[in-house]
Amino acid sequence: MTTEAKFRITDPGIFWSLQTIDYLGVFAFSDPKILEIHDAYLDTKKRKLLAAGYNCRRREQVKGFLITLSKLRSGEDAAQKHQKWEVTLKKNINSPVDWPKSKARSRILKVVPEKKLQVIFDFNQTRITRQISNGKQTIAQANLYNVLVINKGKEQQFKILKLIIANPNHEKYLDSLVQSLKTKWSLKSEPLSKFERAIAMESGKTT
Repeated sequence: MTTEAKFRITDPGIFWSLQTIDYLGVFAFSDPKILEIHDAYLDTKKRKLLAAGYNCRRREQVKGFLITLSKLRSGEDAAQKHQKWEVTLKKNINSPVDWPKSKARSRILKVVPEKKLQVIFDFNQTRITRQISNGKQTIAQANLYNVLVINKGKEQQFKILKLIIANPNHEKYLDSLVQSLKTKWSLKSEPLSKFERAIAMESGKTT
């Protein structure tokens, strides 16, 4: 389980500054690494996984696909725990019953036994990754996302910053890091996951 903090970025200038800044108070940022990512979110036609509190992401890899099942979260805080389960597929298989045995497969089959999944959202993303250090110790990872959501032929775009702390011993730095970001740029917390934001955009509850 990892701890994450997310922020909504609406100013292109701030998005650029987060890619180029070297220091923020006591925190140092590594050189950025850029990756293009294509994801598809899967569910049944009636969205039974969503109704059960899950989202299912299929990410294209060099060889095959990575399926990630995530538990939807609630709350307005920037920092939240993230529960997820993964399974790797050698080829695109729409029916979870035919996936390799895994916790992700087992949880999905409890909700939609022997059902085929279909794409409900396509995400094209540019991810800029930077490591954040305090002294000589790397304490967090910053992922900047420029996201293009495609739903039923319609496109919408948004930008976010996600901080990831995988080591529980480093969680003590998170509050200070979050406060530094908010002080520097008045960033607003993003309580929604990218998937939840796409759902909200679909229903017209956000832009």
